[in-house]
Amino acid sequence: MQPFDINAGAQYKASTTLPIQLNNTYNNSICPITLNVHTDGAPLVRTTKSALWPCLASIVELPPQVREKQANILVLCLWTSCIKPDVNIFMNDCIQQLLELSVPSSLIVNNLQFSITVKTQLFVSDLPAKALFWKTINYNGYNACSNCFTEGVYQNRQVLYPYNKNSYRQRTHVEFLATAQEVDNRISSGRKGSSIDGIKGTSPLLQIFEYPKQIILDYMHLCCLGHMSTLIHRWLTMLNTGALAEINSNLVSQRFPHNISVNFNYPLNSCSDWKAKHFRIFLLSIGLPYMLVHLPPIVVSHFALYSMFVKLLHCPKSYNEIDLADKIIHYYCRTAPHIYGETIELFSLHSHLHLPQQVLTHGGLCFTSAFCFESSIRYLKKKAHGTRNLGTQIADWINIETIVTRPPFELSKSTGVNSININNRIFDKYRNDFLNILRTFIQNENDIVLFLRFKDVFVTYHTVLYDLPFSCCSYIISYKSTDSSIKYGQVIIFLKYHDGYYAYIQEYKATEKNISDYVSVPAELKSKLDEIFPLRSLSKSYTFVPIVNICHKCIQVKFHDCVFLSEVRVDYEHD
Repeated sequence: MQPFDINAGAQYKASTTLPIQLNNTYNNSICPITLNVHTDGAPLVRTTKSALWPCLASIVELPPQVREKQANILVLCLWTSCIKPDVNIFMNDCIQQLLELSVPSSLIVNNLQFSITVKTQLFVSDLPAKALFWKTINYNGYNACSNCFTEGVYQNRQVLYPYNKNSYRQRTHVEFLATAQEVDNRISSGRKGSSIDGIKGTSPLLQIFEYPKQIILDYMHLCCLGHMSTLIHRWLTMLNTGALAEINSNLVSQRFPHNISVNFNYPLNSCSDWKAKHFRIFLLSIGLPYMLVHLPPIVVSHFALYSMFVKLLHCPKSYNEIDLADKIIHYYCRTAPHIYGETIELFSLHSHLHLPQQVLTHGGLCFTSAFCFESSIRYLKKKAHGTRNLGTQIADWINIETIVTRPPFELSKSTGVNSININNRIFDKYRNDFLNILRTFIQNENDIVLFLRFKDVFVTYHTVLYDLPFSCCSYIISYKSTDSSIKYGQVIIFLKYHDGYYAYIQEYKATEKNISDYVSVPAELKSKLDEIFPLRSLSKSYTFVPIVNICHKCIQVKFHDCVFLSEVRVDYEHD
């Protein structure tokens, strides 16, 4: 389990007390099935206005590497029409079934009987879909925030949410429900006024979700496609032709681990054509090093805060990182209008203030995003052909897939892959140093087996030798040294000695400067910034590292005669 996966969040921990109580009541072991629910719309046929609105779900109890696989995404209900769905009609049957399943029932799998109960963990969508399904005003309204009572201010023909006018009084489920019912009464009596505090009516989803605790913000839309895109468009006016050409050249030649399927076919000045995954990798790993010498110092320093904020919440390593992220985003939002002007203070920026608490409640942003669901929507669209009965076609294919028996999923064991002989010519460059260091550990070199790759259940690591003919770069890693500090290196080869696996690594060494020397950030943030984006150079020293000490793969960005490194904390996040 990841340290801040969904089941480590406060919401899931609190909900697990119910199965314990039910166990005592029914004198049986209750297996909870907890659902992350998502919905969004997508055009179905280009020649018509028909759109597909699926309501999808993933199962929290599955490991995140398995949870987001297409085969494990559940389709709860479908809507295909030229008009947007009426949530009361669309979700009614689904909600009733979920309510029935919340009571313990029996399920037989492979002749084994289980007592299960189904509950909901969270509801995730983009802002327009959230407003539609929860019957609230849209993100450009005056009371758009689902978490607090901050009210927007109309300035220059748009609604802004100035930081200095934030209201930190939190919304509650009881208040929301009472207000929604009051709006319904007002509408039924024919009185004027279609909304109160941004609420336009009672959503049937309130029967299975607690508002606003279980209604989360999706960082894919909010941070990647939203704020990051906004920043880049503002930067384009600050970059000259030479700077753009250099950045675009670096983007094209940038190498990533083999499992990160990102190619920057469109330049920075055509970022409107980027997908969410391009903005994600730019924001988390490569954007700050690229922009370091091209943007004005105050602008790049401000962006360093945002990149650090998202990186910390994406997959936090500790509660201290979440607390630090909370301080960073308040500083970032408070200073944003001084950098970009008041027009930057849109509702999307205000929403970032609620992300740290969301991570405490539901886990890291990478575990609760809509990436896998958006991919599933594209997958569902491919099931429809022609222009007639599209919804029926999709539903029929889904039913057929549920009938077909699939082989059980089995976890692979950690093992070396692609063994080579120690005298292989591709190892010539490293053989002498390797043998000299090896003899200090073991007596007989015949007791070892060399491998070009290593598969650690869900994560596959490459070596420098394996990636030579490829454009990927899956051999740069972070690892724990003997003194428990984090160090970095390039894996030259993997070896097996008896029952243990080791990596033969060329080490990176620290440089005289850090990234904090190039930006101006508060003093208390410098050490964390240097930790997230370490500046290193490749040394000529080698060492052996036990496989269990390897932490993450890393992405490197060249900077003068050194490189910036960035850990890929989640190796399996969906594209």
